[in-house]
Order: sequence, then C-alpha cells, then structure tokens
Amino acid sequence: MTREDSVRTVRAWWADLTRAPLTSERVANGELEGFVRERHAPDVEWRMIDFAGWPERPVYTGHDGVRRVLEVWSFFGSRLEFELQMVDPVGDRVVAVAVQRAHRRDGGEPAQTRFAAVMSADDGVVSRIATYSDLGEALASVGLPAPR
Repeated sequence: MTREDSVRTVRAWWADLTRAPLTSERVANGELEGFVRERHAPDVEWRMIDFAGWPERPVYTGHDGVRRVLEVWSFFGSRLEFELQMVDPVGDRVVAVAVQRAHRRDGGEPAQTRFAAVMSADDGVVSRIATYSDLGEALASVGLPAPR
C-alpha cells in the first residue's frame, strides 16, 4: 500500500469509530461488528502496553481481541466520544492523535484524555495498533522527536 492508501485506511477507521459514542450497550448488542470485521485484518494486533491505566492484558489479537478492547474501553464512562486531531504518515506507519471524552455515569464533567495510536494498514484494513497515552512515546516509537 502507498502512504496515501495507509492514511486513507486509518482515516476511514477513525471515521467509523467516531461516528457515534462508544457505549457498553453498542458493544454488547453487536453494533460495532461491521467496524470490527471491515476495518481490521483477521490477525490484527492491538497493543495497549503504553496506554496508562489500561486494566487488562496488554496485547490483543484478531477480531476477538478488537471486540475485547472495545468492550473494556466502553467501561471507562457511560459513553465515550473520540475526536481525531491529527493523522501523519511516518514511513510505513500512521500516527493518529485523538482526544477521548469519557462521560461520567454520575453526570459530572467528562474526563478528557489525549492519546496517540501508531497504526499500520495492509490491503485496506488496519493490521496493527499501538496505543500510547504519551504523545512523546508514540512519536519516539516511529523515530520522531517528542513535541516541545
């Protein structure tokens, strides 16, 4: 795939993820099944090792792994909204920076977290995701300097 194809694939992934808030109900009733199957390679690897506070195992594989990441993520609030802020190709990978807003179950102010995902795409689907809570670490993973 060309860099442009990879960027297009990653943007489509984010467009699908951000189409509606992520909730445990949407995950449980299978609303995200199209996203899981159409946007991810069957052997996709999703690494949460560098995402601070992630409560479970650090690496997920395959479509079942994607479902589990979405399920765990959906419990961070009553609903999660994601806003893509930047997509930048670096070599054969794409760095995406986003903001997550976790709306509290008690109705209080949403918690906002900025994070990065270093993503790889093959044949029009995402094949690898490494999620970072620290933008500097994400950029270092692709050989770029941390922001000042």
